[in-house]
Amino acid sequence: MSRLRLRDPLPLVLGMAATAAVLAYAVPGMGAAAQAPPSAASVAAEARRLTRPLVTLHHAIAHRSVAPHARRTPVRAVRARVAPAAHRIARASLAAIAVRFGVSAVILRRVVAWAPLAQAAWPGHAPLVLAVMSVESGGLPNLYTPAPDGLFSAGLMQVASEWWSTYGMTWDTATAPQANVDAGAAILRQDVRQYGEWDGLQAFNAGPGGVGNDQGYAASVWSWLAPMRAAVGNA
Repeated sequence: MSRLRLRDPLPLVLGMAATAAVLAYAVPGMGAAAQAPPSAASVAAEARRLTRPLVTLHHAIAHRSVAPHARRTPVRAVRARVAPAAHRIARASLAAIAVRFGVSAVILRRVVAWAPLAQAAWPGHAPLVLAVMSVESGGLPNLYTPAPDGLFSAGLMQVASEWWSTYGMTWDTATAPQANVDAGAAILRQDVRQYGEWDGLQAFNAGPGGVGNDQGYAASVWSWLAPMRAAVGNA
């Protein structure tokens, strides 16, 4: 009697976990999570928790078909198989957030990658910084945008060149991600504290010394705020 052998069930199992995680809140009405989309990190962590017993089982099954001297497979080898799957689960959860809120999944993935810089630049307000970044640059760090008056905006936060000297930036360093996010977040924080969130966004868009009255810009940033909170939490 032949024995059925599944060479490596782990990718299949974690793929099923990713699909379940996406359906849980990408499709309205499926599960309690549909009311409050979890973050990408929490979905990946939950998938790893649920599949840990299966990883252990896979580890045990694998040992039965190898030579006695090779039966001690390092734990890092199992983790190496889990890590890419966890990354796919995180990508799937971001895709689900994008679908649910009607935003670009490509921009969402690019911008969320800069979340640690946003959190460090303005602790507790990373979603707002990332929402502005989504509108300003779409997460592209090397972007230079000319203005009609001959000036430029640069980098992830599109910091206006009038601000560069204030924050120690030059043409060569204006797009450096950390410096750019630090400067952009500092300007945004100043405007929000002076005018409030909505009017502060308009002031940020208007540039140095401006108050601004661009309701469309503020609305665009606002449309990214909920997806960012779902993706990175209220960091």
